[in-house]
Amino acid sequence: MSASAFHAGDANHRHLEMLREKLASDALIWFRTCETFGARAGIALAERLADFTGARVAGHTHIIGFHQSGLHGLAPGQRADWAEDEGLLEGTPESPRRARRSAPWRTNTITCLASSVPTRWFSREYRAAAPA
Repeated sequence: MSASAFHAGDANHRHLEMLREKLASDALIWFRTCETFGARAGIALAERLADFTGARVAGHTHIIGFHQSGLHGLAPGQRADWAEDEGLLEGTPESPRRARRSAPWRTNTITCLASSVPTRWFSREYRAAAPA
């Protein structure tokens, strides 16, 4: 998926529209993949996808395996509150070259056995709006 998919006229735009039409009101789109929400491009993807689909989104900033680090979530209309360089081993947030491997001591780490995203790892705005 590229940023252009969010623009009408792009070949993949209709696919995103079809996905949005099928989502339940409480949907979570969770990218259980390596470093999807890492660096500047990953943060932009998280924010644009949440806003476009109207769904909560979650993804990781690190290379994942059994341990899955850097798990963050956003709801529509919210901005990322994690650092652009989280999980970055080489390169810059604008031009990442290599991500860190997940480890139990890294930020926001779950294991592959976990089946949900902890609410505390969503943006501060989401946590503040969530019922106690």
